[in-house]
Amino acid sequence: MGYTYDPTLLAPVAAQVPDAFVEAVTLAGTVEDVATSVQRMAQQGIKHIMVYPQAPDGDVERILTSFAQEVLPRVRVQGEEGISGTATAHL
Repeated sequence: MGYTYDPTLLAPVAAQVPDAFVEAVTLAGTVEDVATSVQRMAQQGIKHIMVYPQAPDGDVERILTSFAQEVLPRVRVQGEEGISGTATAHL
């Protein structure tokens, strides 16, 4: 099939991807939800993430700005506080 974004071509294989996998690698929700997910990823040893924003209104810049200005500061604070004595996220 090659690489595609075409939902028609992806639909048959999408059902084969477990929901738990999608939840483990997808950042979605409120600023707090996303910050908690990023911190969880850092605690599990993930050192780099790639942000591929999806904006229902098409305003991708707003999503990236929110991530940089609202999410990352929370992740840094959570890391500095050592949530559950775990590793700091260096983002």
